[in-house]
Amino acid sequence: MLEKNLSILEDICGFPRIGVYELFEGYIGSAAASYREEMEQSVESLKNKYCELKINYIYMENLQKAYLLVQGNRDEASLKTFEKSFYNRMILTYQNKEERAIWTKKQFQRLEELKTTVLELDRLLSYALVLKNREWLTAEDVEAYQPVPFESPAEIYNRIRNAICQGDKEGLKKGGEAFLIYMQQGHFEVEDIRRAFVKSYYLIGDTLQEIDRSLYNHLKASNLLRNIESAVTWHELENAYRDVIQVITGAKVKREDISNYIIKRAINYIREHYQEGITQEEVSRELEITPEYLSTLFNREMGINFSTFLKQFRMSHAKRLLKGTDMKIYEIAKAAGYSDPKYFQRVFKEEIGVSPGEYRQMN
Repeated sequence: MLEKNLSILEDICGFPRIGVYELFEGYIGSAAASYREEMEQSVESLKNKYCELKINYIYMENLQKAYLLVQGNRDEASLKTFEKSFYNRMILTYQNKEERAIWTKKQFQRLEELKTTVLELDRLLSYALVLKNREWLTAEDVEAYQPVPFESPAEIYNRIRNAICQGDKEGLKKGGEAFLIYMQQGHFEVEDIRRAFVKSYYLIGDTLQEIDRSLYNHLKASNLLRNIESAVTWHELENAYRDVIQVITGAKVKREDISNYIIKRAINYIREHYQEGITQEEVSRELEITPEYLSTLFNREMGINFSTFLKQFRMSHAKRLLKGTDMKIYEIAKAAGYSDPKYFQRVFKEEIGVSPGEYRQMN
């Protein structure tokens, strides 16, 4: 499989087996909802500016990770200039924002090193759980982090279990907060932290299963374990755990950025299901809010309503397919979430001003 991918990069994209390479990897799930579009526009602009470089961009929808492979000539100067331009656009601009992407990078010399480079950058990004870098996340940062041996917070676990058994919602909230403080201040290894959160989730679930089957089923149906397991940053892990406590206590989620959080969840759901015939009502049910509230949040946070955003999202995907593939128009219509190709073509022309075929010829 790797050999096949390398052949594609070499034969189709023109990347040589030996050269001066740099791979940029970024996690954008921690950034604002608008970041991905801004990033992709910047990548296109940089491609035009640095036409002497070979640049290949891939976005992994399910992981919310972006990969940018750049190959320069024997002279590394243009590669260094590109790196500085990328940094200024995609990192420095967002440095003072609470919600921002996390980027790491590495240079290598041989194309077959790509796989090991990706694995190494994945490992570096996993340390975003304990490191709060505002610049590149580097191997030096990770090496400088000296974790202490993990000690299970047995007393806190017991407090949480007892609070659930006694129906003490306030006690459960305090126990949950004590657990978060212990884990944040502990300076533990990344995998120890993740395992402790998973263990706490199962402790809560197993206790509920014994004393309150309906509440246990509600927790299980909320599918919150997935959020804990997939969290990349501490902020995401903390919010995922608080959501578990919220499901049980029924208390209002205390989050200063609640509106943006809901919109991000809605957009992530759209990203995963836009090829299906999703509706505002369906997304609202998934988020456990009313359609009216979802509509209000979209207008307030994005400046457009839900249906307009969904349509623009699908059109953006369709344009990428028209420019970057040889797929038939009806195949692109289906891939963009339209079962009727004629309707797709009509909507595309209304939004873009030209038909899909004309757009492809122009690009």
